Amino acid sequence: MCSSPQFSRKYALSILIGMVLCSTALSSGCNSYSKKQNDHPNTSEGAQAALTRHHDHPNTAEGTQAAVKEIVAVVEKSLADLPPPPSAPAVCEDQMTKVRQVSKTAPGTEDAAKANSALLRCTSKATNDANCKGKPQPCGVVYYNPPIKAPDQGQPAPEPSEPKAVDVSVPDQIAAACREIAGAGGSVLSTSATADPTTGVVLGSMAGNYSCGAWFKAAASNDPTLLIAPGFVPTMQLMRDLKTYMNGVVDVTTEAMLANTVKRVNYTLVTIQVGGTFVPVAVLPIVPVGGTPGQVLDGAHQTVQQRVNQAGKAVGDGCRAAGICH
Repeated sequence: MCSSPQFSRKYALSILIGMVLCSTALSSGCNSYSKKQNDHPNTSEGAQAALTRHHDHPNTAEGTQAAVKEIVAVVEKSLADLPPPPSAPAVCEDQMTKVRQVSKTAPGTEDAAKANSALLRCTSKATNDANCKGKPQPCGVVYYNPPIKAPDQGQPAPEPSEPKAVDVSVPDQIAAACREIAGAGGSVLSTSATADPTTGVVLGSMAGNYSCGAWFKAAASNDPTLLIAPGFVPTMQLMRDLKTYMNGVVDVTTEAMLANTVKRVNYTLVTIQVGGTFVPVAVLPIVPVGGTPGQVLDGAHQTVQQRVNQAGKAVGDGCRAAGICH
């Protein structure tokens, strides 16, 4: 069963539990970090309903489950509403064609969200591939979301924050991002997970548990938007790279197990564990002590939507700067 909210320092992480889509309906317990793509019959009407109802989810397991469902709907609707970019790399022509099709036939739907997410993933990866050709690994830019915090009582709401771009060839940038992710939950960095203690906080998923630094480095050559969207599609190469950056070795048995995981799971999240609570790194809403998840979401919708739009623009700008988009 889902646990109760875990509090740390001045703020409390809302209980966005164990992938936190325990099931899309969030009513069958928290025994899975993943979902199958056809488990989520999301529609633009359903997402819109989530955005417009009163956000009074209490600090209970059920209330937080409702908040999780709502915030995922916000991200998906933001992705669904992205306009088609003017151009895309040649290697992403299939994804671009799909985006153009759904923008005409099914705008604002789950299909549009999936198409835009796939195009962002392809374009950002192609940009890193172009910029990093012939350069040592790790190389490239990875995007991530800073934590969303509700303002203190009586204080004005902060300006919506932008997604951040991390150059994975610069250790200090990775370290700063991992400190921000870890600090959001009052987490203690683990020095046993990696030789670099500043990136040693462990982030987990159905693809396995790896250090924060490994996630950033592996994302650069696999899916640079992995830490922006609410979920990702695991691949064998991603998991091999994660093990490489953890100084691990993929043996025959482990490779077979990973292959079985990829076969079974086609939608999962990167999460951080705080006590018994698993929180998706892509969102990281933080609830003030005495507040409720819904109160944070009241002020977070604009931030989430703005970040998705800005991430899309940043990916396009990087693509044009690399000379593979026009």
